[in-house]
Amino acid sequence: MGASAGAIRAGQAFVELFVKDEIAKGLATAQRTLKSWGNSLSSVGSDLMAGGAAVLAPMTAAVKMFSDAGFELDTLSKKPGMSVEWLGALQYAVGQLGGDFEGFDVGIKKMQKTVADAARGVQPSVDAIERLGLSVQQVAAMTPERQLMTIGDALSRIQDPAQRAASAVEIFGRTGTNLLPAFSQGAAGVEKLMARGRELGVVMSTQMARDAANLHYQMAEVWAVMTSAGNAIAEALVPTLKELGDTISRGVQWFRQWASAHQEAVQWAFKLAAATVAVGGALVVASVPL
Repeated sequence: MGASAGAIRAGQAFVELFVKDEIAKGLATAQRTLKSWGNSLSSVGSDLMAGGAAVLAPMTAAVKMFSDAGFELDTLSKKPGMSVEWLGALQYAVGQLGGDFEGFDVGIKKMQKTVADAARGVQPSVDAIERLGLSVQQVAAMTPERQLMTIGDALSRIQDPAQRAASAVEIFGRTGTNLLPAFSQGAAGVEKLMARGRELGVVMSTQMARDAANLHYQMAEVWAVMTSAGNAIAEALVPTLKELGDTISRGVQWFRQWASAHQEAVQWAFKLAAATVAVGGALVVASVPL
């Protein structure tokens, strides 16, 4: 009976150990599975974030380009009285011909003033127009768009580069030379490229430019609000930062006074640190196999 009871207990112990071992194995397997699953989720999450960022980055850049370009055209169209569509086509043509559109509004404003002064008989402006072989009365009767094309075409026919540049500055001011490359092929070349820009669909409509300008204003408003929020946070932290700064200043002042009064201790600490660095370096060198 005792042997039978011992055998039963031994069997129970074996079964218990077996069950515990199997449970431990099962838990280890489950842990590995969960860890692998977690790593997979982390990898999937990272891939999703990277993929989303890869999509968002160019889309955000495109929105900003749209907003800036539309805002510029919408603003430009209000100053010289030219349509957004015409200005957009001209901007495309100027870029294709190597000209610079920067400061265009200033140049057009100067051109309109020159033409208006010439129409009133202001002699320097009359001379500037007539030197191009143009009639002041005819140019003054044109729309701003036609004035620009007519004067640009006349400038392209001047053979002497220095005289051409001087006439451009007389009409358009200092930004006049920026437009000269655009009229290297005359008004016909510019108008051909403007038509090509419309065909390619790269020219903004008035509504698109207005929407882009509104987006530009909204983004500026959001940035202003965010800046204001940052200012509020900074203002709230001022007392704490001031207190922290005062504490640091007092600590530094105390240490300076202590170091001045205990120069030998400071020198001893420096020598100890130097010796520690030297011993550490020697140990590193000694550990390198020859």
